[in-house]
Amino acid sequence: MDQQTKQTVQTIRRVKHELTDEERLQGWQEACAEKGFSGEFVLAAKINGEAYTEEQVKMVSELFGR
Repeated sequence: MDQQTKQTVQTIRRVKHELTDEERLQGWQEACAEKGFSGEFVLAAKINGEAYTEEQVKMVSELFGR
């Protein structure tokens, strides 16, 4: 593993164990806003970008208030 990957892994471990759920959520929201990603995009990435049904799209859009 190269040095940058090791640093990334260490940072992720630290963030997972030192931050509250609310702080992690705020970090995700800030990162999404900074990069211009929607909540739906991040959710799709989190679930490996698998195909989704129309019903799932509606549920997610309601969840995110769209």
